[in-house]
Amino acid sequence: MHSLPYSEAITEDVYGDLFKSVGCNEDGVQHYFSFRADRQGKHPVLAFDSTTISTCSENQLEARRGCNKDGDGLNTIKLLTLYSVKDHEPLTFAKQPGNVPDVISIDSPDNDTRKQVAFRKDLLELKAQVEDGVAEFTKSAQRKIDRYLICSKKERGGQVKVGFNDKATTEAKKYFGYFALVSNQSIDTFIALEDYRLREKIEELFAVHKGGLTQHPDFPGEI
Repeated sequence: MHSLPYSEAITEDVYGDLFKSVGCNEDGVQHYFSFRADRQGKHPVLAFDSTTISTCSENQLEARRGCNKDGDGLNTIKLLTLYSVKDHEPLTFAKQPGNVPDVISIDSPDNDTRKQVAFRKDLLELKAQVEDGVAEFTKSAQRKIDRYLICSKKERGGQVKVGFNDKATTEAKKYFGYFALVSNQSIDTFIALEDYRLREKIEELFAVHKGGLTQHPDFPGEI
């Protein structure tokens, strides 16, 4: 423990001056986070995510009406965080206005279901078009027709009969729900998957932040 330069209790004014001087020293802040990053070594495992911080303050420049992930109806500030999943500590932060939308990418069973529904809908539309006598298709559509549909003509009237190539469609659907992990370094498959799943640890960090930053008119004792 480091000894304090104050013999008596530190007042609120002293704390305020201290935090103000630290927060306004941008060079010192950047050095601090640079030193934290240097401790990660050559091959850190990092997660990047965002959350929203609710605020009642009218003095926060980034506070906006927008996506409030806590659903409390307050203005929010978006907090972007780069987090070391192995050391369980944040490396750097950035603030954005609370109405800036996330760039959303979902790899989940829900995405798997949507892909299958879209795939089935696409093939049914192509099947109906072929049966209606449509002759010209885009290159992409024609490849799907050739691969996933079986077209034949009836003897009488020459009407086109269209069915599905069950083997090809089954082969295509078995890959729905799979996702690829891209890394900038060589790494064992299962270690990569373990590191990927550790990214959820950043949500625990957000919970800690919000637990200590609660500010709501109904709870005046909390800051």
